[in-house]
Amino acid sequence: MKREPTQLPDARPSTTIRVMILLALIIALGVGIRIWAAAQWSGNFDSDEAIFGLMARHINEGELPVYYYGQHYMGSVEAFLAAGMIKLFGSGVFPLRLGSVLLFGIFLLLHAKLVRKLWGNRAAIISLLVLAIPGWWILNWTYRPVVNYGTLLLLGTLTLLFTQTHSKIQKVWSWKLLALGFTCGLGIWTHPMFTFYLVPIGIVFILGSPEWEYLSAKLGNRRHAVRWFILPGAMCLIVLALFSNGWEPTKLFQPLKLLSFTLLAVTTAAFALLFWRVSHRRSDLLRSAMFLAMGFILGNFPQWGGWLLGGIRPGVLSNPSTPGGIITNLGLLTQQMYPSLWGLPPLVRLSGFNPAIDALWQRPFWQLVLWGLASNLITWAVVVYHWKGRKSTSSMITLSPLQKEDQSSLLLILLFAFPLLACLFSGNTDSIWSVRYLIITWQAGSIMLALFLTRLYDRSKQIAWIGVLVCVLLPGLYNTLDIRSRWRAFPLYDAQVVEQLENYLSQKDIRGGYADYWFVYALDYLTEERFNLTPYNGIARVPSYENTTDTTSIQAFILNQMVSEKTVSDTACTLEELARGLTKASWANRDVVNRVEKASLQERKMVGNWYVWLTEKKR
Repeated sequence: MKREPTQLPDARPSTTIRVMILLALIIALGVGIRIWAAAQWSGNFDSDEAIFGLMARHINEGELPVYYYGQHYMGSVEAFLAAGMIKLFGSGVFPLRLGSVLLFGIFLLLHAKLVRKLWGNRAAIISLLVLAIPGWWILNWTYRPVVNYGTLLLLGTLTLLFTQTHSKIQKVWSWKLLALGFTCGLGIWTHPMFTFYLVPIGIVFILGSPEWEYLSAKLGNRRHAVRWFILPGAMCLIVLALFSNGWEPTKLFQPLKLLSFTLLAVTTAAFALLFWRVSHRRSDLLRSAMFLAMGFILGNFPQWGGWLLGGIRPGVLSNPSTPGGIITNLGLLTQQMYPSLWGLPPLVRLSGFNPAIDALWQRPFWQLVLWGLASNLITWAVVVYHWKGRKSTSSMITLSPLQKEDQSSLLLILLFAFPLLACLFSGNTDSIWSVRYLIITWQAGSIMLALFLTRLYDRSKQIAWIGVLVCVLLPGLYNTLDIRSRWRAFPLYDAQVVEQLENYLSQKDIRGGYADYWFVYALDYLTEERFNLTPYNGIARVPSYENTTDTTSIQAFILNQMVSEKTVSDTACTLEELARGLTKASWANRDVVNRVEKASLQERKMVGNWYVWLTEKKR
């Protein structure tokens, strides 16, 4: 791959050493910020993360979970890593997070190597700064094992390194093909979003291959028909196959969805056969495919092995979506998710959040100016990169052969765009929290911003450093300081408070109970499962806890003070009022509410940060 003209690195040994030291310092800074965030666990722990802790504890007891509890996607690789950390450093929230911090540190190292190889030293330094000091909405997903993002970014970047190392498939050694296949298999098991790496790599490989050059020449003028008819048809099939599960009437769209999948599979198979027939390197392709397949089978063993041996069929990540949701999703993307991706305030007020991380328009004038400048610079950097890469984009749209010098450009554009397009069509895009689905866009965007500031550096060093300050350092540091005060202001899981609750439940001989989803598994983990608490709303992810609670005669209903004030008044002493309050809660389980209405109240008491109702089943 050719580097960008302005990114040629200085080959002098002294310069190389200085660059490596600077990159190492930035990686240390990124890891240090996440270690600091991990240590603030009393203010930023929740049930989604606690599930990984429970899985890790169960792994140390001999269990081998394939997926995150309660779903059949998102593999358990970080739970296994957390199990090792807990065994080494003891059971707690901080040891639970150490594995994820380690994975993110390795990702930063691989990212620096990738960008330095393809785009040069300056781009590597600046893009690494963007990743090391993120805004709060991204930091929130990169220091703890919530959704395997450390593993996703690491494996995705490793795959990019493998595929960008050699331009000719004949030069790739067998062990590297095995390693690439293993990485891909592990990545698919780890998180479905790994496909956002594989699809761009596949598109670039096909368009840059000699087989595609031959087919394109054979098509000649008929390529325009492909451009205007076949390609749009394929796009429609992809949308129908992947994003039509929420359309009505169901009886019409379910068969249409199946038909779309079938047509896509047949088309892909036909193209693969055609690609094979015109190729002059069949033996090399066959050999490479065999090693890739062997590596993939090994890396993906937990997924296919769990299905074949344990009957655990893989599930899907996507929620039902409809065409009408595109407009709503576009508003969320432009007004909330995209600004937050860069550490900038959303354009609209977010109810229930700290004003310090809330809407842009409530800020003081000087902040408004700084955030506006950062937003414009970042937007301009992305626009300029897409404009400079228009040749590679045009090659993809017109299905023309892709030149070597355009391959890295198209790859970066696709890595940036695919998660955005998926969020636009997907039913998963429901709030600003959906910014987590853009984490690969964030990685690709950091390189685009770095290349823009690097070109700026060639013209004016002073202006370039101002750009780095405004677009990278200022948002990252401001967000870090702001969230520090937020976490410390509300230490929900302070050790003494949890101990008070634990002692109270022990004295009352409580073995099962209910709490809000976002707190319940955190309490299960922190009390080391001495009590089997299960959620009264949301997803019951551990069936054994639910069974224990159902069979106990005396049950506890534990409401955090903040939640309780929204649902049940402080003076509420009757189960009828508790039942009405639970009904107001989101995703309330009607069966649980019915049990409350049929039980008798033993005691109601505030313990630490928690309101606790003790109920007894009527015989």
